[in-house]
Amino acid sequence: MKKNIILYSFIALLSGTAGCSDMLDEYPLDAISPETYYNNADELRSATNQFYGMFPGAASGYTESADVVCIFNLPAEVQGIRTVPTSGGGWNWEYLRAVNFYLSHSVRCDDVDAREHFDGIARFFRAYFYFEKVKRFGEVPWFDRELSSTDPELFRPRDSRDFIMDKILDDLTYAINNISDKKDLYNVTHWTALALKSRICLFEGTFRKYHGIPGYEKFLNECATASKLFIDNAPYAIYQTGAQPYRDLFSSMNAIEEEVILARDYDRSQKCYARGKRKHIVPHLRTSRHEQENRKQLPHDQR
Repeated sequence: MKKNIILYSFIALLSGTAGCSDMLDEYPLDAISPETYYNNADELRSATNQFYGMFPGAASGYTESADVVCIFNLPAEVQGIRTVPTSGGGWNWEYLRAVNFYLSHSVRCDDVDAREHFDGIARFFRAYFYFEKVKRFGEVPWFDRELSSTDPELFRPRDSRDFIMDKILDDLTYAINNISDKKDLYNVTHWTALALKSRICLFEGTFRKYHGIPGYEKFLNECATASKLFIDNAPYAIYQTGAQPYRDLFSSMNAIEEEVILARDYDRSQKCYARGKRKHIVPHLRTSRHEQENRKQLPHDQR
């Protein structure tokens, strides 16, 4: 008993308290935790690599014919039956939570240039995430912070389309101003953000114009401005090599850097395949080569 008392007193002396509950706040030395991560450019890069999973794979291009695709069973529709797919119909918010989680922890990095660059990538993906939600649902709630499962904010009503679109533009503006403009085939750059802004503003401007929704002029003007900046300054050009350059662009085994802004790299040696019913190789979105490696480097709650 005396030994136990002495041991307890020694622990209390080291911890500066009469109890030892504070000892439970120590972070593990053999694993990554959010409180000890996000310190440098490499860690921020690993943390943001997970967001590239938002982009569709090549298989999604086989049936997609427009920005908004409605696949339904005609007999069920005729009968007035509405079936929610097992996927949830797109009502999935995991990536948004991951982005907001990253943005709440990236402040740990003292390298301002690196932090602003990768924060720009995170906000690029938040803009992309909400663009997809607006296309599918119209109005949705805006969340710019990490929420817990018991947060009352989870039950608040939708925000207006005007509010959501303005927030998307804010994120894109930050991304354009802070992401590196160095050409990179497999990573989001300043030029990728500028191209996405052009696309989003064209969609929103034309949608509003032809549905009689006010404010279309703002988005069409933003589209024209972003497009002009890209055309005049981006290090890309229309691929014109060979007898059939357009066919070659979309059938090439490797994405052609001259015209492709962002690509997904399907690599047999890395066991990364484009699954589909027919052979159709599209220089698409983002490489998957290092996904497993980067996943291992993430904090446990972000894997």
